[in-house]
Amino acid sequence: MNEKKPLSPKKKLGLGLAAGAVTVISLGGFASAAYAASPTPASETTTATTSDGGHHRGGFEGGLAKQLAAKLSVSETKVADALKAFREANKPTDTKQQEASKTPEQRQADQQAREKALTASLAKSLGLDESKVSAALTAVRSDAKTERTAELKSRLDQAVKDGKLSSSEESAVLKAQNLGLLGGR
Repeated sequence: MNEKKPLSPKKKLGLGLAAGAVTVISLGGFASAAYAASPTPASETTTATTSDGGHHRGGFEGGLAKQLAAKLSVSETKVADALKAFREANKPTDTKQQEASKTPEQRQADQQAREKALTASLAKSLGLDESKVSAALTAVRSDAKTERTAELKSRLDQAVKDGKLSSSEESAVLKAQNLGLLGGR
C-alpha cells in the first residue's frame, strides 16, 4: 500500500492561502466588479482572452458584459455601457478603514443592496424586466462558479497525482470551497 506522508504545516498553510486567494478573487460579486473596474478609455483598454478562445474588452467587466448580453439577447455594447453607467453612478464612498470595520452582516447587506441596485439599473438601461436581469446575473454567476470549481478540481487532481495532497485533503478543500468557507460567496 502506498501511503502518502502528511503535509507539513508550511505546505498546508500555503495550500490554504492559495485556495483562499483563488476563491476570494474568483467569487467576488458582480456588482462589486462593476464598482471596482476602473473607467479606462477604450484606447487604453487591454484585450483579454477568454477560456473559450474569444476576446473581450476590459477584463472581467468585459467578460460580464459578453455573458449577460448572451443571456439577455441584447448587444454586448449596450450591456457594457449599462455596466459602465452603473459603476460611474455608484462609486463606493466608504474608505478602506470604514469597510474593514463593518461586520460580516453589514458587508453582506451592502452587497445585497449593490446587487439589487445593479439589477434595477441594468433592467432600466436595457429596457428589460428586473426578474429577467436577475435570472441572467444568477445564471452567469452559477456558470462562473462551476467553471472555477472545475479549474480548482483540475489543479487539486494534479496535486494529488504529484503526491503533494492526499485525495481526502483534496475533498476537504473542495468541500470548504463549495460551502463558501474559503472566502467570497
